Amino acid sequence: LIGLGFNLPMLFGPFIGAIVDRYQRKTTLRIATAIGILTAVLMALFLIKGWQNFWVMLGIVIIQGFVLVFYLTAQITGVQDI
Repeated sequence: LIGLGFNLPMLFGPFIGAIVDRYQRKTTLRIATAIGILTAVLMALFLIKGWQNFWVMLGIVIIQGFVLVFYLTAQITGVQDI
């Protein structure tokens, strides 16, 4: 389920592409990177402290999946803009 949760946001690719087209690529990349770092630190904190819960980890992984879709879409479509 965790693997499915990470790849589930890929189904929203066309909608996310439309959202990315409306905003500047650099801003989208910066926001996606910041949220990705935040979720990675949050997951590390949960694992180090022993607070891991399946549903919390699934939520964090789904957020990371959405971040990856936004990041990759902005990166691929905005190569000439950067």
